[in-house]
Amino acid sequence: MAETNALGIWKTIGYAAPGGTNFTYAGGETAAQNKCPTGYTASTAEGKSPCYKEVDGKAQTVAAESSSITDGWTAQNNVKLNDCPAQVNWKISAATGNSATNTGSVTYTPSIVDETNCAGLTPHFTKIGQ
Repeated sequence: MAETNALGIWKTIGYAAPGGTNFTYAGGETAAQNKCPTGYTASTAEGKSPCYKEVDGKAQTVAAESSSITDGWTAQNNVKLNDCPAQVNWKISAATGNSATNTGSVTYTPSIVDETNCAGLTPHFTKIGQ
């Protein structure tokens, strides 16, 4: 985010998740979802402006209003831990503001999928970044 004013993937920054047998970590989605101004369509083509529309046969482009990644980072326990089932249980999502009044801000939201059974294992996880 700091270098490109955009959400990216682990490979971009040279990060590799730790290995092991009890947990599997993943980078989640590989591309941010862009929210475009009314009348514009989000582009999925690499290297293209994030939002475009056709005007008199020509593409008109603008920056996205915001971008988000629902599953930017995930952790899956591969074995049942007490009452916490073996599945993806921890996630961090990220969102950026790209509007004129909110350029460059990033909001990270940690969440526990099965809060009832897994929150006790990491009681402060949802407080990360606060």
